[in-house]
Amino acid sequence: MAPGLPLLGWSTVAGDLRIGHFVGLHALQVLPLLGWLLDRNPRWTDRQRRGLVRVAGAGWLGLVVLLLWQALRAEPVVRPGALTLEAAAALVALAVIAVGVLLRFPGPRTGGVPAMPVQATPAT
Repeated sequence: MAPGLPLLGWSTVAGDLRIGHFVGLHALQVLPLLGWLLDRNPRWTDRQRRGLVRVAGAGWLGLVVLLLWQALRAEPVVRPGALTLEAAAALVALAVIAVGVLLRFPGPRTGGVPAMPVQATPAT
Protein backbone atom coordinates (compact mmCIF):
# COMPACT_ATOMS: atom_id res chain seq x y z
CA MET A 1 0.00 0.00 0.00
CA ALA A 2 1.37 3.42 -0.97
CA PRO A 3 1.82 6.13 1.65
CA GLY A 4 -1.06 8.56 1.94
CA LEU A 5 -2.15 11.73 3.70
CA PRO A 6 -3.31 11.14 7.27
CA LEU A 7 -7.10 10.71 7.69
CA LEU A 8 -7.80 11.10 3.96
CA GLY A 9 -5.52 8.44 2.52
CA TRP A 10 -4.79 10.46 -0.62
CA SER A 11 -1.63 9.37 -2.39
CA THR A 12 1.55 11.31 -1.68
CA VAL A 13 3.47 9.39 -4.34
CA ALA A 14 1.33 9.77 -7.48
CA GLY A 15 -1.80 11.55 -8.63
CA ASP A 16 -5.13 10.84 -6.95
CA LEU A 17 -8.47 11.53 -8.66
CA ARG A 18 -10.28 11.62 -5.30
CA ILE A 19 -8.83 15.06 -4.55
CA GLY A 20 -10.56 16.76 -7.48
CA HIS A 21 -13.76 14.91 -6.64
CA PHE A 22 -13.56 16.04 -3.00
CA VAL A 23 -12.96 19.68 -3.89
CA GLY A 24 -15.65 19.65 -6.58
CA LEU A 25 -18.32 18.28 -4.27
CA HIS A 26 -17.58 20.91 -1.64
CA ALA A 27 -18.53 23.61 -4.15
CA LEU A 28 -22.11 22.48 -3.53
CA GLN A 29 -21.74 23.78 0.02
CA VAL A 30 -19.42 26.75 -0.39
CA LEU A 31 -21.00 28.56 -3.35
CA PRO A 32 -24.55 28.80 -1.91
CA LEU A 33 -23.08 29.90 1.41
CA LEU A 34 -21.04 32.58 -0.35
CA GLY A 35 -24.14 33.78 -2.21
CA TRP A 36 -26.12 33.93 1.02
CA LEU A 37 -23.35 35.88 2.82
CA LEU A 38 -22.97 38.34 -0.05
CA ASP A 39 -26.75 38.82 -0.23
CA ARG A 40 -26.77 39.92 3.41
CA ASN A 41 -24.14 42.61 2.75
CA PRO A 42 -25.58 45.88 1.34
CA ARG A 43 -22.10 47.16 0.52
CA TRP A 44 -22.20 45.82 -3.05
CA THR A 45 -24.75 46.10 -5.84
CA ASP A 46 -26.78 43.11 -7.01
CA ARG A 47 -24.65 42.96 -10.15
CA GLN A 48 -21.47 42.81 -8.06
CA ARG A 49 -22.84 40.12 -5.74
CA ARG A 50 -23.95 37.91 -8.65
CA GLY A 51 -20.63 38.52 -10.37
CA LEU A 52 -18.63 37.58 -7.28
CA VAL A 53 -20.50 34.28 -7.00
CA ARG A 54 -19.93 33.63 -10.70
CA VAL A 55 -16.20 34.37 -10.37
CA ALA A 56 -16.02 32.09 -7.32
CA GLY A 57 -17.80 29.34 -9.26
CA ALA A 58 -15.54 29.71 -12.29
CA GLY A 59 -12.46 29.80 -10.08
CA TRP A 60 -13.64 26.71 -8.21
CA LEU A 61 -14.21 24.92 -11.50
CA GLY A 62 -10.72 25.93 -12.59
CA LEU A 63 -9.30 24.50 -9.35
CA VAL A 64 -11.13 21.20 -9.86
CA VAL A 65 -9.87 20.95 -13.45
CA LEU A 66 -6.36 21.79 -12.27
CA LEU A 67 -6.47 19.07 -9.59
CA LEU A 68 -7.81 16.49 -12.06
CA TRP A 69 -5.17 17.46 -14.61
CA GLN A 70 -2.49 17.14 -11.92
CA ALA A 71 -3.77 13.70 -10.92
CA LEU A 72 -3.92 12.48 -14.51
CA ARG A 73 -0.27 13.49 -14.90
CA ALA A 74 0.53 11.25 -11.87
CA GLU A 75 1.73 14.23 -9.86
CA PRO A 76 1.11 14.15 -6.09
CA VAL A 77 -0.87 17.01 -4.59
CA VAL A 78 1.80 17.58 -1.93
CA ARG A 79 4.56 18.05 -4.53
CA PRO A 80 3.16 20.02 -7.48
CA GLY A 81 5.45 20.61 -10.43
CA ALA A 82 6.36 23.92 -12.01
CA LEU A 83 3.69 23.60 -14.70
CA THR A 84 0.98 23.00 -12.09
CA LEU A 85 2.16 25.97 -10.03
CA GLU A 86 2.17 28.20 -13.12
CA ALA A 87 -1.37 27.13 -14.00
CA ALA A 88 -2.49 27.77 -10.40
CA ALA A 89 -0.88 31.23 -10.47
CA ALA A 90 -2.66 32.03 -13.75
CA LEU A 91 -5.98 30.88 -12.25
CA VAL A 92 -5.50 33.10 -9.20
CA ALA A 93 -4.46 36.05 -11.38
CA LEU A 94 -7.57 35.70 -13.57
CA ALA A 95 -9.81 35.54 -10.49
CA VAL A 96 -8.19 38.61 -8.94
CA ILE A 97 -8.55 40.57 -12.19
CA ALA A 98 -12.21 39.55 -12.51
CA VAL A 99 -12.96 40.59 -8.92
CA GLY A 100 -11.13 43.88 -9.46
CA VAL A 101 -13.19 44.64 -12.56
CA LEU A 102 -16.43 43.77 -10.75
CA LEU A 103 -15.64 45.99 -7.78
CA ARG A 104 -14.32 48.85 -9.95
CA PHE A 105 -17.43 49.06 -12.12
CA PRO A 106 -20.37 48.47 -9.78
CA GLY A 107 -23.25 49.11 -12.18
CA PRO A 108 -26.59 50.49 -11.02
CA ARG A 109 -27.55 50.12 -7.37
CA THR A 110 -30.93 48.45 -7.10
CA GLY A 111 -32.91 47.01 -4.24
CA GLY A 112 -33.25 43.59 -5.80
CA VAL A 113 -35.48 42.07 -8.44
CA PRO A 114 -37.81 44.67 -9.97
CA ALA A 115 -41.49 44.20 -9.22
CA MET A 116 -43.73 42.91 -11.97
CA PRO A 117 -46.21 45.52 -13.22
CA VAL A 118 -49.80 44.83 -12.22
CA GLN A 119 -52.27 44.87 -15.08
CA ALA A 120 -55.85 45.82 -14.47
CA THR A 121 -58.35 43.11 -15.27
CA PRO A 122 -61.59 44.16 -16.96
CA ALA A 123 -64.69 43.87 -14.77
CA THR A 124 -67.35 41.51 -16.03
